[in-house]
Amino acid sequence: MDLPRCACVFHRFFSRDEFVVVSRSNAAIDYDSYFAAQHVTVSSRRMGYGVVDFELARQGSRRQIVARCQHYESAFRLVAGSDLLLTMPHGLAMSSNAYLGNHIHPLPLSMPGVELHLLTQRT
Repeated sequence: MDLPRCACVFHRFFSRDEFVVVSRSNAAIDYDSYFAAQHVTVSSRRMGYGVVDFELARQGSRRQIVARCQHYESAFRLVAGSDLLLTMPHGLAMSSNAYLGNHIHPLPLSMPGVELHLLTQRT
């Protein structure tokens, strides 16, 4: 993603992470089972696509979203008590999800990772 450039803004690349799938089950998730499943998404937006769904739409795919949360903590708990899948960055899944006993699986499709950038106003 190209970020806007402005002399008044300091920009530094911070990190890059790959997406994974979180589920209650330890069963393998392949391409077909991923798209056959129901999903929870995490977004600050009240409606419309989340970041994963924008990329899926660009690729001509669509998943079945049945729940939307504003925070990953809520989504982790929904996954722990259901058959829903959650697609999220690997590092966050590893650090925040372990106590619930959910399982982390590779994403069964090609998708660019998520990048974090630090943007601050120059003084």
